[in-house]
Amino acid sequence: MGGNMTITDVARKAGVSKTTVSRYLNKSGYVGEKTRKRIEKVIEENRYIPMAAAQNLSKGKSNTVAVLIPEIANPYFAAAFEGISEVADENQFNVFFYNTSAKPEKEEDAIYSMKTQGVRGAIITPSVDFENIESTRRYKKLLQAIGLPIVFMDVSVSLELGDGVFVDNQLGAYQAVEAMIEKGYREIGFIGARKSKSVKDRFRGYSSAMDTHGIPIQEEFLVDVDVSTIGPCYETIKEFLQKKKHPQAFFTSNTFTTIGFIKAVSELGMELEKDIACMAFDKVDFIEMLKLKCNYLERSPYDMGKTATQLLLNRLDHPEMLSTRKLMPFNIVMCGD
Repeated sequence: MGGNMTITDVARKAGVSKTTVSRYLNKSGYVGEKTRKRIEKVIEENRYIPMAAAQNLSKGKSNTVAVLIPEIANPYFAAAFEGISEVADENQFNVFFYNTSAKPEKEEDAIYSMKTQGVRGAIITPSVDFENIESTRRYKKLLQAIGLPIVFMDVSVSLELGDGVFVDNQLGAYQAVEAMIEKGYREIGFIGARKSKSVKDRFRGYSSAMDTHGIPIQEEFLVDVDVSTIGPCYETIKEFLQKKKHPQAFFTSNTFTTIGFIKAVSELGMELEKDIACMAFDKVDFIEMLKLKCNYLERSPYDMGKTATQLLLNRLDHPEMLSTRKLMPFNIVMCGD
């Protein structure tokens, strides 16, 4: 009911007056413990989203934006957050940071809570499966209910849901895999969790490159991993390399899979570019530091974070402007280049 519920509805369901609910929302007066719990229960069960006027009264507009990312430990998102923070600081905006752990239900709760926190807009890297019609419908309804400007970062999403800043994941993966094929590799596997839209797009690019060059994809070389943390990802890859025939090379679809792959290869005493090769989607900082022979697609998460924040602040200043998509550049770096 959340999007249509009023303060009157909350008061009626909780068995209190509108004034009491208003005092609770604005923390402007005493509300007894039992009464407070009844109000909280109604708000939580009905996902009531307070109107800004009811919650902030005469406080004016807040200078707070929210950032929702799926992997707090991922170095890629840490770099993106640096860019976000720089632009926010320059414009005297505060940032609420949410880690959704790549769980759609956790992301949904975070989006719902944004309105109650008084944020003016958000940058979101979504975890929802947009190829699922029901999931997309539910997500769209939630965004409409909170009514906040949204900039999607890193994942290409329909413009009707918000603005977007991202790399063309499918094209990037296509060019990365094609570069490996041109280098002479024919057996190329894929490592990733094909649940998120970004990894699905990268898998499409991988598949398309293999198909274009007439190379059949071998199902046994497709490794599905848990990318919530590096540990499970690394363990799955190591187990695969120990027990099964492996391809000449792997395309690792994100930072965690690349780190897990390199760790597993190292522990098994294998040598990159000699025993097995790697094309990574995103550069990992220690590749150059340790002089590892790893090929990679390079882009700037820092610049993506800055661009996403600039776009969000522009949207706040110009709410009627047309929906905007910004494609960020990338380049393919091969060993020895």
